[in-house]
Amino acid sequence: MRDKGFVPKGRVAMNEAELLQVLARGEDSLHQFKRDATNADSIAAELAAFANSGGGRLFLGVGDDGSVTGLDAAAVRRLNQLLGNAATQHVRPPVHPLTENVQTANGIVMVVSVPDGLAKPYVDHQGRIWVKQGADKRHVTAREEMQRMFQRAGLVRADVVPVAGTTSADIDDKVFQTYFNRRYGESGQYAEFLHLTKKRGASAPHQVVSRKSVYFPETCQSSCTFRLPLRPVPSPPLTFCAL
Repeated sequence: MRDKGFVPKGRVAMNEAELLQVLARGEDSLHQFKRDATNADSIAAELAAFANSGGGRLFLGVGDDGSVTGLDAAAVRRLNQLLGNAATQHVRPPVHPLTENVQTANGIVMVVSVPDGLAKPYVDHQGRIWVKQGADKRHVTAREEMQRMFQRAGLVRADVVPVAGTTSADIDDKVFQTYFNRRYGESGQYAEFLHLTKKRGASAPHQVVSRKSVYFPETCQSSCTFRLPLRPVPSPPLTFCAL
């Protein structure tokens, strides 16, 4: 069975033999080795990368080659405090890793299990998005990749992204009125709305519904490009966005 990278609820504690088998396979996208950790930002980047990439395990007290260097009890207490600080104060939104201390002949190995995040993307204290890339990690810099991550998380929708290079002259009156009348049945208000839209569009040409956009969402979040309630206000308030 493929290792999912985190310890399921109710799992029997890992013993030394099982640990050594995992370490013998080396680092990959699900397993990261560290001798020790002293910096909360560094730990936060590892936690965020796992949470953004399906989950994984961080092994503290293990060299890059998989050899057990071990931790003493004082180091475990320090690392627990550091881990808690990193998970809650240096990752946004916070992550909730689980820890397991495995006793070996060379000392304790702390196994930190990070589940796949439910609120992606997770960012570090500097606002960087980290993901796993092979056995390493990288921060996301390409705008297109960021957009895909936000879309998968439901934070950005294509239908609320402004259409660049458009003006009020691009509004397709016929398509717009057809939708307006079908959705709201307020044909008497259409002329007023179109007049106000075009008047405002003169100073904000990117905030229009254009011929490039034939889909008008019925509901939008705070990222809507244009929101103009009419009087009397339809229920729900009328919202138009451009693709």
